[in-house]
Amino acid sequence: MMKVVFLCKGTRGDVLPLLSIAIAYKHEHIADDVVVVCTASSIAGVEESLAQEGIQIISSLPKVVVSTDAAKLQLLKHEASICYQACISAKLVVFNLFSLEGYFIAQELSIPCIATSPFLLNRTPPTGFKEKLSQELPDLFQALTSSYTSGEVVSYAEVDHWMWRLFLDDYGSVCDHLGLSSTTPLSDVSLPPSTTLLYGISSILSPRQPYWPKSVHLCGYWYPPLVLQGSPPAGLSTMVEQFTKPLVYIGFGSMEGFMLDVNWATLFTVLNTALKEVNMEGIFQCKENGRIQKTFDKLSNELHNLRLWSLVAPHQWLFQKCAAILHHGGSGTVATSLLAKRPQLICPVMFDQEHWAEIVVWKNLGVRLSPANNLTVEELRTKLTLITNTEMNDSIDCVYTEIVKENGVKNALIEIDKILHK
Repeated sequence: MMKVVFLCKGTRGDVLPLLSIAIAYKHEHIADDVVVVCTASSIAGVEESLAQEGIQIISSLPKVVVSTDAAKLQLLKHEASICYQACISAKLVVFNLFSLEGYFIAQELSIPCIATSPFLLNRTPPTGFKEKLSQELPDLFQALTSSYTSGEVVSYAEVDHWMWRLFLDDYGSVCDHLGLSSTTPLSDVSLPPSTTLLYGISSILSPRQPYWPKSVHLCGYWYPPLVLQGSPPAGLSTMVEQFTKPLVYIGFGSMEGFMLDVNWATLFTVLNTALKEVNMEGIFQCKENGRIQKTFDKLSNELHNLRLWSLVAPHQWLFQKCAAILHHGGSGTVATSLLAKRPQLICPVMFDQEHWAEIVVWKNLGVRLSPANNLTVEELRTKLTLITNTEMNDSIDCVYTEIVKENGVKNALIEIDKILHK
């Protein structure tokens, strides 16, 4: 019997894909202990189902809002302490890139580890990072660049792709707080084996790049099983049944907090008017009691073709009820839209969303919209009409057929088993 620990912080979209792997691992290794340390809000509504699957859940993140750097560091230290205790006696640590303390903990406890991400990393190291590393840690830099193509031990290729985040100052403070023997992620004395990074991304849409390190693997999408989706709330089911015209889902997920310059009143008017002109209706999902909901409530009597839902919704169920999906272009929403075989209208905000907008247009799976503040009734009306064409539906069917063959969760388990049985 072994103990495997999954460390996964972040939003629901960051956490549920990794939980899909944890559940599948438990199904294949019933006798093993599977422990998940995660953000409490990310599993709201499915805690009991996870327990029934035999998963031990430790919620690491209290429901508090931290605004200062000092408070954020204290919270990170608190979370790291919980993660450290959970990892004691484990045989493997699997962490997402919002739980990078998992790497340091695994190294301290001499436990193999695997990094995971359900989205592509498009951020490069900060300007001057490589030069600073070569100046402050010249022996380590020489060792990393010397092992660049070996694939056996960690090299600068891994640092450039994702491990540069481990050198950020906060993690040094976290290591001090935990009493770890080293506050730097790597030592030039003896470079550790390469740490595997698993992407929950489909190679059908975004092929593996030749310049990636050998330790980086594309698995395919990690679609959450039914136990993680939860049942649709009664109020949502009732609302969906009341729509009488083709329905468009509209939502920006975790990007809401970054859309501070958006005039939501104007955007709601544009959405409602365009939907009315193409004889469609929309359901807009947002966070509860935020400024978006408050703005909508003030205009609700004027928005006859648009309704608001401000609670958690199982997207795999909801997207099946819709004719199209308008969203920010997050990789998880792109994947779920494809699983529902629905055309997409992508309004990118930041991060890798421009990449996914380009892929969706290139593969003829949907259209790209102007930024939210620049979106007009004419543009939205035109593109809502465009996505109903037969050729686009054929493209979606073709890509769907290929994606469901990939079995991303199974591919992730194969890589996990390789590490466990080295």
